[in-house]
Amino acid sequence: MKEKKESDYEKQLNTKIEERLSKMENSDYVFAKPFSKKDYLITFAVAFFCLVLIIIGAYL
Repeated sequence: MKEKKESDYEKQLNTKIEERLSKMENSDYVFAKPFSKKDYLITFAVAFFCLVLIIIGAYL
């Protein structure tokens, strides 16, 4: 019984993967813009801020 459920799940998963791949292979598909310098700077700033808060919290 468990094998049948996994098999059904795998079939659904494979169907969904095929649908998404066909959409992505379509010439009309719009990909996301790559990260800019501003995006990397914001990511670094947030990570640095979180690290500082963790260090401060360790001394409380």
